[in-house]
Amino acid sequence: ELERTRGVLSTGNSFDRDEEDDRRMEQQSATLVDMEGAAVAWTAGLFSTPAVAVKIVSDVVDSPAAAADGHAHVKEFEENLAAAARRLAGATERLLRHAVGRRASEL
Repeated sequence: ELERTRGVLSTGNSFDRDEEDDRRMEQQSATLVDMEGAAVAWTAGLFSTPAVAVKIVSDVVDSPAAAADGHAHVKEFEENLAAAARRLAGATERLLRHAVGRRASEL
């Protein structure tokens, strides 16, 4: 069985959040903001096609480093990137092994 979290994906057009974004996320019960994944999910919905996204969070917009200054945020991102890439590779492999022989609705 896959280790996964199901949730509502929201999108935006900037890398920071404000109170309006927080309110919108709360209204939609969104757990993650992602620009590309939301576009894929929206397009799949237009065609009534199931979609599965594998996402690994590499940076956190409201982290203390992001609030401190740009250099600390870049350092945090760089430190998280290698770990995120390893986790993404593992998650993708597990998803592919799990998906073999199953319908999208079974995922």
